[in-house]
Amino acid sequence: MRDKIFEWLTGVIYRRALTVFFICTVVTLIAGGLAEQIRMDMTWKAMVPQNHPASTTFERVIEDFGAATQIIIALEGEHEDQLITAAEALKPALENTTYEVPGKNAADGAKRRPALKRVIIKYNTDFIARHGLLLSKKKDLQQNRKLFSDYNIVPYLRHMNDVLETEYVQNSDNLTKQEKEAVQGLDGMYDFVTSLGTQAQLEETDPDLIRKTVDTITIGRGYLLSTDKKMLLISATPAKSLNAPFDETVAMVNVVEDTLQAVIKKYPGVSGAMTGGHVITRDEMEAGMQDTLRNVTIAFIIILIIFMISFRMVTGPLLAMLVLLAGISWDMGLAYLVVGRLNIFTAMCGVILIGLGVDFALHLLSAFTEFRHKGAGVEEALRETFRRIGGGLVTGALTTSCAFLALVLTSYPAFREFGFVVGTGIIACLLATIFYLPAALVLKERLRQKLGRPEKLKSVDLEFKFLGSLTTVLTRWPVFTIVAAALVTVVLSLFINDVYMNRNYMDMEPEGLESVRLQREIPKRFNMSVDNIIASVDSLEETNRLTDLLNERPAIGYVESITDYLPSPAKQAERIPLVQAIAADQKTQPDFIPVDRAALVEELYRFSDNLTEMSSLAYLSGLDRVFDKTNYFLGLDDEGESIGPNQVTKIITAIEKNEQAVARLNAFQKLFRPLMRERISTMANAEPITLDMIPDDIRERFISRDGDHYMLIVYANRDIWDGLLTSPFVETVTRDIPGASGMPLLMKAMVKTARDEGAWAFLYAFIAFFLILMADFRSLKTTIIASLPLFIALIWMLGIMGATDFPFSIVNVIGLPLILGIGIDDGVHIIHRYRVEGRAKLSYSMSSIGKAIFLTTLTTLLGFGSLIPSSYRGYGSVGKLVALGIGLCFITSIVILPAIMKIAWKNDEAAAKFFKKPA
Repeated sequence: MRDKIFEWLTGVIYRRALTVFFICTVVTLIAGGLAEQIRMDMTWKAMVPQNHPASTTFERVIEDFGAATQIIIALEGEHEDQLITAAEALKPALENTTYEVPGKNAADGAKRRPALKRVIIKYNTDFIARHGLLLSKKKDLQQNRKLFSDYNIVPYLRHMNDVLETEYVQNSDNLTKQEKEAVQGLDGMYDFVTSLGTQAQLEETDPDLIRKTVDTITIGRGYLLSTDKKMLLISATPAKSLNAPFDETVAMVNVVEDTLQAVIKKYPGVSGAMTGGHVITRDEMEAGMQDTLRNVTIAFIIILIIFMISFRMVTGPLLAMLVLLAGISWDMGLAYLVVGRLNIFTAMCGVILIGLGVDFALHLLSAFTEFRHKGAGVEEALRETFRRIGGGLVTGALTTSCAFLALVLTSYPAFREFGFVVGTGIIACLLATIFYLPAALVLKERLRQKLGRPEKLKSVDLEFKFLGSLTTVLTRWPVFTIVAAALVTVVLSLFINDVYMNRNYMDMEPEGLESVRLQREIPKRFNMSVDNIIASVDSLEETNRLTDLLNERPAIGYVESITDYLPSPAKQAERIPLVQAIAADQKTQPDFIPVDRAALVEELYRFSDNLTEMSSLAYLSGLDRVFDKTNYFLGLDDEGESIGPNQVTKIITAIEKNEQAVARLNAFQKLFRPLMRERISTMANAEPITLDMIPDDIRERFISRDGDHYMLIVYANRDIWDGLLTSPFVETVTRDIPGASGMPLLMKAMVKTARDEGAWAFLYAFIAFFLILMADFRSLKTTIIASLPLFIALIWMLGIMGATDFPFSIVNVIGLPLILGIGIDDGVHIIHRYRVEGRAKLSYSMSSIGKAIFLTTLTTLLGFGSLIPSSYRGYGSVGKLVALGIGLCFITSIVILPAIMKIAWKNDEAAAKFFKKPA
């Protein structure tokens, strides 16, 4: 039946070559027009399962609050004041930044829109200054009452040390439970002690320095600064969510970045960079598009050159590559109609289809050229080509295509789209090869004849005789070849257990991006993750409960919610008496007590000792934030080794050696005492805080548009991307808030789905190609033998991955069905050719079909190899995996399969059933 179809096909193409060529050209032009309209959506969001609970919650948060992610701007420099000055200048510039809306997105007629809804460079210190004590915990108020009882320098420092010792140094469990409070308290203490050292060396009193000290102690300066004060973070809420069209997201992020760079240019020594969901989305897309264009171009050129060198001609290979592009355009046109977009996976399909589709053209051109050079006419050469390689061509294409189309059965949208686009693309390339390419070859021959320039058929050896010689050697002792291969397989299989999956999506991102660098750097500098988990809560009572609960969890860095500014009525009620008592104490402050140098130095040494003790306790308890904070002031590194001066010791030295130090500190104290008393009196406002007292900027951030929902924002205390699936932070939040969402949960859903669905995709692909091989060969024995090189190669591949520490990733798992689909082709083509040539011509079969197999493997390796240098490391990992797998499939097909075939069909009875002509 198959032979009759190919006989008919030969007649149609030869007799009506121009008609076939015209129809194929029209289809190509129409498909190309459709393909131009396909949109690129190469963001992480396009890969997240849309029906996952975290995804639906994410959409609901965007609907309720207008945004679910932030752009994080990081300013870096050597001087804290310079960073703050730059941040203050940047805020109004960012708030006034607008972007030009891409034409097709300006449905409301607006040509320009604000880029950002909100820019936060500091928390609301004015509100803290009015209500700060009522926002403090009851236990903190009890401690602070003693601390705020005397603002003379030595008593204040003594009370400060008492707090450190009773609360933390003598109670390590308390330090663990109150790490966040300890870190916040240390900032104020550091600033106070540092101010003493600075004032001791100033000839005149600096009122601004004293005011800053009072601010830091009482309300904080409000800026989010790293421990070393060399990085400041700004949070900007985009006007458009991640659901916005991609080109609009790019336009918005670009103008924000332009504004950032324009402002900080005015501040030498300050640099700025951005990260966050919108920024990484922009970076992913731009890198992915650049990689795609470059990879396709490189693959096309290299493969064309190999074609020309191998066949020692120009026209035939050029026609084959142009027909291949036509097949790809057919596929892109169909993809536009069915899918409408290309994601991170399907954006690779250009390279994939060049690597796969060229195989069909190569086999057809190789066979056609071989028969022409043996003296066959055009029609006869075409007929023999279809007879010899047509069956293998169709079977190979169907197995490869079905391996990909099987992905449509998975529940993961990214896999489904990838499977459809590549699966239909292989069929499109096959159809272009068996219709368009033969018609072009026939027309080329007729044109030559019409012009009186018939092709001169040179005597060219189109076989790879070394493969025939290799086959002769390997099949002389086939058992030895099989045993040797089995030993290699056993040895490599020992390393399979060492194969693992890299679940860190950031390791797939383009290398060198500032947005990715900051994702790594910020957790180190701030002991908090950039990305967070969000939740929408239906009541203030539940918001209070969850905030308190999560703040007690060790894996949580901190929690932001409306309760930071609106404690529950019960909490306010128990705090009000203490606030009132502190307010009363401000009216009975002790008189001015002159500074005693010896007593001051003693308390400073005590302060240094307390910091040293806290550093040791933090190290033993794994409290990174306290450890970093104390070590910075003590001049120690992560190992506790000295890398700089102890700041307290420097201050003591300055006080002891400067005769004017005491007098200057007395002047400091004269201003410090009334400023502190005034500030604490203001903060000791016992009026209960109500919802209508909350400032608008805070309400907008934490309360939904309809006023019925409240947002919780939860941060980890370290980088969350390593070991995301087993992250204590993620597990803690999802256990306490089952309906939570956010980037970490969306990424976890993506990673887990890719891992689980990758296994199902592999199984579906295996079942699909096995059924097709059974239908083609109609023999279980032949199907198993054709599959053996692939499965041996897979064992070798996994062994090499385990031995070389080459992991799977959430991106390169897509390479498994690729290897299945491509790797099976070699065995199929070899067996089909062997059946046609006969048992006596095994070496000839390998030398003849071997050239096509070698060239298809080489072109596939080069096609996927072009992915390896991609800036998007996910593409590089796919290229490495597929190149390794396909290379091994070629080796097992050329080395092991002939030996197996020699034994499998060595007797006459088996040969009679297998071969198409007498053996």
